[in-house]
Amino acid sequence: MGMRLLHIGLAIGLAASVCLAIGQGFTSPKVQNPASQLLARRLAQTSLHSLTSLNGRLFGATPGEIRLLDSRGGQSEFAKVPFQSMSLAPFGSKLLIGDRQHRALFTFDTETKQLAPLLTLDQVQLEAKSVPPDILLRQGTLNSVGSDGKTVYVGIGAGFSSAIFQIDPISKRVLSRQWAGSDDPHDIAFADGSVYVLNPQYSELRRFSASLQRTSDRREMSAKGAHGLAIQNGGLLMLDATGLTIVKQDVDSKFLSSVFLKPNLGLAANLKFENRVPWINPGIINFLLPQKYAVLICGDKAEDFAGECFWNDTEWMYKQLINNGYSRQNIFVCYGDGADYHSANQIGRAHV
Repeated sequence: MGMRLLHIGLAIGLAASVCLAIGQGFTSPKVQNPASQLLARRLAQTSLHSLTSLNGRLFGATPGEIRLLDSRGGQSEFAKVPFQSMSLAPFGSKLLIGDRQHRALFTFDTETKQLAPLLTLDQVQLEAKSVPPDILLRQGTLNSVGSDGKTVYVGIGAGFSSAIFQIDPISKRVLSRQWAGSDDPHDIAFADGSVYVLNPQYSELRRFSASLQRTSDRREMSAKGAHGLAIQNGGLLMLDATGLTIVKQDVDSKFLSSVFLKPNLGLAANLKFENRVPWINPGIINFLLPQKYAVLICGDKAEDFAGECFWNDTEWMYKQLINNGYSRQNIFVCYGDGADYHSANQIGRAHV
């Protein structure tokens, strides 16, 4: 999706993406597109590392401080807090703060400026033999927090075992859990009954259901290395890789809205599959038997670990089979969702 960088004084009615500047003093970066100009007000102090929207107001986090941001990118000191690395999210009428260093969650009343403990990951009750394993809440890092207003979501970093958990803060029990699909579920936002998870490393946004069921919805972000995630007025607000600029990206409205199945949807009776298996003359079976066939099974969805060991190892084995006389049409690859990774290198594409 293309992104236009517009001067802050331009009308908001120009639909696309807007780059909002933060802080004081202007710098003039190199203009990559001659048809557009970028004037970014850069923050002379510490960059922001988290972003969220609460009741129409935009908040950012920097070590030891929560800041209030305006629509023009200006910021003001809002409150001092005793956390060096935070993840922010709305929690009803309050802010939810995830203290990454101490793996603890707090609520913050933006009116009274009162901070209150909500829970620590060590307090969460663990279920035996859960998938993903609840023990990750003890062993992994707290990367992000989110909320639907009643329950909280936490993104746990644990390499290829990174996962997302939905937790009831009252009973401190895990309600649902799911693999994150990346090694850094860095930011979480909740909107329209869906959970959105941003991964800065791959610059992609994934959508999960409220109960953390996986969907096929995935979007690549225009700003590489973007982090911090707020959903406001149907658009995505993120911090660029430096944490000094807020980037707004409009996305397909279908991605940020609920899709309901028709109530009369059902399974057709007496299904017939035609022309799926060609008829083979018995006289040529002996000719076909000497052919080689192979089945490769990938450890997960290909797109989840594109460029990593799951997909790389499967691709390597596929190439070795080709080098040893197997024909492409006789190699079958099983992925978690039945889809290969859309690599630009077509030689590495398998027959799924």
